Amino acid sequence: ADLLRSMLADLESGIARAHGFTQGVPPTYFTFEVTDYDLTGTSDAHGNPHIVVKGFKPSALPPFLEGPVRLMKLLDREKARELARSIKHSALYDPKLGMVKVNAPLYTQSHAIGRARAFTPGWLENESIWLHMAFKYLLELLKAGLYEEYFEAFQAHLPAFMDPQVYGRSPLENSSFIVSSAHPDETLHGNGFVARLSGSTAEFLSMWVVMTTGLQPFQVEQGAVVLAFKPILPGWLFNAEGCFSFRFLGACDVTLHNPLRRDTFAEGCDIQKIELRSGEETISIEGAVIGVPYADRVRQGEFESIDMFY
Repeated sequence: ADLLRSMLADLESGIARAHGFTQGVPPTYFTFEVTDYDLTGTSDAHGNPHIVVKGFKPSALPPFLEGPVRLMKLLDREKARELARSIKHSALYDPKLGMVKVNAPLYTQSHAIGRARAFTPGWLENESIWLHMAFKYLLELLKAGLYEEYFEAFQAHLPAFMDPQVYGRSPLENSSFIVSSAHPDETLHGNGFVARLSGSTAEFLSMWVVMTTGLQPFQVEQGAVVLAFKPILPGWLFNAEGCFSFRFLGACDVTLHNPLRRDTFAEGCDIQKIELRSGEETISIEGAVIGVPYADRVRQGEFESIDMFY
């Protein structure tokens, strides 16, 4: 326990010191310049002297999106909102596309920082909209309860909402990266490219699960498993009849009936009734919680469909 407390204190101290290097968006990466050293008297095979480093001077690289995304996991809603606001007003934000870039401009940095510096700005790993990382950011906005910020970014970043003429491919396909407005060729701005297998699919599925079922649909109450869907969906995602459907656990079709097309996360927008169907059997439940024994039967795949009425 003493060791863990010491490690935690060390970690928190490091995070606090890191914040001192920048304003607004916390840093992700650092370079370290040697400030003091001793010669050992020996050399390598090329004649370069071996040294013992006695001091370093750290410098923060321009902002990368990954650091703030990791930090957001630790913040409460208001602090997460402040961080999201800082990101939108930083060099990580591409106002032309309304998207977040994987990093801020690196032109002041040496090529020694790595391959990101070698790419043309706006392309691949340098200042592009790297969807895997951008979707990680969206997922943290959703988990933090920043629904207004999330759905604004959701519409900007998801290919399904993009103009195919700008995106350059089917909006049913994801991309590895989207060329940002930092690229010198304006005709490429907003184009999607698949440089390799994209990790964005995993983050998209995580967002989809949280949006349709909530953060924790199955829970244990008084030793029994219950199922309580808490969808996080804006009214505009419901069709003209006020319906939204998805498949749960790969076997059960769930339909939400929201005739007023309200945001499901709005105060007072509650599930009033649930209907479970299995063949000729229909079970009606008042309220928003599927209790014993039906929650377990849903887990076992016994129901073909669930209808929930707001």
